[in-house]
Order: sequence, then C-alpha cells, then structure tokens
Amino acid sequence: MTAPFADRLRGGIRPDTHKRESGAAPLVALPMPPELVIPLAQHKGPPAEAAVRAGDRVRACEAVGRAAHPDSLAVHSPASGVVRAVELRAVVHTDGEHKRQMCIVIETDGDAAAPRAPAPDWRDCSVDEIAARLRQSGVAGLGGAAFPSHRKLPLAGIPVHTVVINAAECEPYITCDEALMRHRPDEIVRGALVLSRLMGGAAPLLALEDDKPEAAASVEAAARGTAVRIAIVPARYPVGAAHLLVYALTGIEIPAGRHAAEYGVQCFNVATACAIHRALDLGEPLARRVVTIAGRVARPQNVEAPIGTPLSVLLDHAGRLAGRMSYSVGGPLMGCPVDTLEAPVVKSTNCLLTLPTPERAERVMPCIRCARCADACPVGLQPHDLWRFCRAGRTAKASEYGLAACIECGACDYVCPSRIPLVAQFRVGKASIAQEARSAAAAARSRERFEAHEKRVARAESDALEPLEGADDRVVQDAVRAALERARRPN
Repeated sequence: MTAPFADRLRGGIRPDTHKRESGAAPLVALPMPPELVIPLAQHKGPPAEAAVRAGDRVRACEAVGRAAHPDSLAVHSPASGVVRAVELRAVVHTDGEHKRQMCIVIETDGDAAAPRAPAPDWRDCSVDEIAARLRQSGVAGLGGAAFPSHRKLPLAGIPVHTVVINAAECEPYITCDEALMRHRPDEIVRGALVLSRLMGGAAPLLALEDDKPEAAASVEAAARGTAVRIAIVPARYPVGAAHLLVYALTGIEIPAGRHAAEYGVQCFNVATACAIHRALDLGEPLARRVVTIAGRVARPQNVEAPIGTPLSVLLDHAGRLAGRMSYSVGGPLMGCPVDTLEAPVVKSTNCLLTLPTPERAERVMPCIRCARCADACPVGLQPHDLWRFCRAGRTAKASEYGLAACIECGACDYVCPSRIPLVAQFRVGKASIAQEARSAAAAARSRERFEAHEKRVARAESDALEPLEGADDRVVQDAVRAALERARRPN
C-alpha cells in the first residue's frame, strides 16, 4: 500500500525528463566485450589490491582485486579470460577530469563461473561476518556515491528505525532504476527485507516518483503481504538526494556534514538493495550493473553491462549517430564529462548520455540578481551570494553562507537566465576551502613539532646544567653545547 506523504520539499525544478525513450525499452544483457578494463578503485576509500598478474587465467565472478583495508572493497571479473596487463588506464573521475588508475585488463573468452563454496546463512552470522561478506562481494552504493555498503551497517548505540530504499530517480534521461523496478521488483523487495533485518528490524520504506506508474505497480505487487511500504513522492528534481528524501519522508532534517544514520535513518539505492540481496542470498559478487544509454543514439535503452566494459561498446550497442557529440557519465545536471570512450563502466556508472555539441559556447552574462537560483535551491541557500564570494576568493564568507550545505544538484545553473556556471564555481570554492584546511592542519603539525623541539632543547639544557653546578664556565659551556647538539638531531 502506498504510504501517506507530506510535501515538505522546497525549491527544486521540473526539467524535461526525456525518460520515455529509454524507459519503455526492455532491459537486456549487454554481450560480453572482447576486453574488460577493471579499475581497482571503484568506491569511496582505499582501492583494492591486485590479486592477479599478467598471464593469469581467471573465471567469471573471481576476485581480481582483494579488499586489503577495512574501508576497501574487492573487485571481480564478470567473465572468464586471461589477464593481459595490470597497468594504468584512463577512467572517468567524479570531478569531470580523466585520471589514470591501476586497472586489470582481461581478454575475455567466455562466461565460465568460478566455483563458489556454499556460504552460511547470513541470518546466522554476526554483523562483522556480514560486513566481511559484503566487502568480499564488492558491494558499493550504486546510486552514484559508491560508498562501501558494509560501512552502513548499524552504528554502535544508534538504533535505526527506518530503512529508505531510494528509487527516486529524478535526473533527466536516467532510467536504470526504473528498469529494475519494472523488470525485477521481487529482487528489490527481497533486498529491502534483507536490509530491514540487518538494521535490527527497521521499517523498510521504498520511495519512488509519481511519474512512474508502471514501476510503482510492479513493486507494489511484489511488496504485497510484506513489511515493505511504498511512498510516492513528487517528480521534482532533486528529490532523490538522500538528505532531501529523508526530510520529505520522515520530517527529519539532517544538517550538512552529518549522516542520516545518526538520526535513525539509513538510505540505500534501489540497485544497491538488489546487489545486497544477490550477495547475501545468492553468493553473487557485484560484477555487473544496469546502465542507461540515452540521448542522441539510435536505440536508447537500459542494459545490464559487465563492469569493465569500455563506454565505446555501450555506444556502439545503442547505435552511434552522425554529428559532433558530447558525452557524459550520469545525467545532464550532475554528470561527469567524458573525453575518451575507452574509459570503462564502473560500479557508479548509471548512465552514458550522448548529446549534440553546441556550435558555439553559450555566452555568460552578468548576474542580474533575479534570485531565481535562490527560489530553485532545494536546501535554501543563496547561490548568487555564494557565487560572488567564491569568485572573489572570499571562502570564509562563503562558508558563513552555507557553501558546505550545497549538494551540487545544478538546479541553480538550470534556472539562471545569465547562464552563469554557478556549481562549477562552488566546486572551486569547496576545493579551495579543503586545501586551506589541509594547509592549516599541516601548519598545526609543524607548530607542534617545533614546540616539542623547543621543549626538548630546554629539557636537554636543564639536564646538562644540573650535575655541573659549581664547575668552571668552560666545562659548563662545552657540556651544554654537546647536549644541545644531541637535542637538535632528528629522532
């Protein structure tokens, strides 16, 4: 049954969604490409360590990167084949820049799966054992943040009363979560029930938008007779942002820099819920994910793609069109620009978007102080003031005006009549603040070391003088000089 919902959302925008083209197509499995490029860093936290070398044979679902750190995740090969290299390859980075990361390059030859020993029932396992299984299965958040899912297990002493399954896929063009709800609702419900049990019986609440009636009907039918409740929220961007969704559903307002779990609520993307169900109930690691291919392609669609698939393979599968195109991973508002289609699909890749490249760049005009950006801001900021402070390098003032609370949704960019790239300037400001914080921390450490050094010198001088009381001045001077020399030596 649909849960009652109070519209607490503020601001936001209603852009053209462009979802019908890909959302109406069936979900299909992408054919295995001849080569996979699997980065070792696909999550927030330390990267995995390579578990194979060039020349090794691997099987499907075999771990090719081990989780050597508590905050790390394993990575797996989606197919059998031969490791051709462990080397630096280009990947799409979240800041929009291409960076080279260490990757496992596999020449595929089939889909033979590695044998897996039957795992014990997760219901009989401790929280630590379940966390270890999620780490070894490589489960990360599939909504874009790629946060290790095992780090979301209940915090000590903080009970979780609500588990939110986030299916509010509000950004234009992206329909991968909608495809999961339409085609695999039973897996989503099972994942929600698993998460509810992991969180100590917290109430599972699945939230999706009111412009997805077919998806809502599918999950409502699958959830019938279970503890999973369905909440329908307005299709207003960016309702899918975790803090905003929690506030909309529960009335709990989470301050910037704090986590929902501290207030008894935990959020998981709907695809993450599926991945957790597959990892714990079926023993299947995260080696594939659903990706939307949308925009200016011949056949917009959703595909289940092996992780490590080059983006060029996705584009060829959907049908390239003639003309100058721009590519991004993600949607048009929060996506990352793509300069090379040889970058691979990773766990956080939800969409490959292709749009025509404009003949000329839009001219940026002066700010006219219309305040449309303030009306659109979903967290109640004054973007025009933040932009002015960040542009002038007044980061302390920008912080006073709440720059840290900006979720970089791009709603202000969308409504700005002067076409000012506000979010880009906010990112520069945040980077500057982070650099200032690192510099301040380094200066504090240097000051502590200097003060400790001075104390050590003073103590050495005192220790040298104490046994020499009454000796002639030359003996005292030589002893003090030797003691000071020893104190100045690095430890």
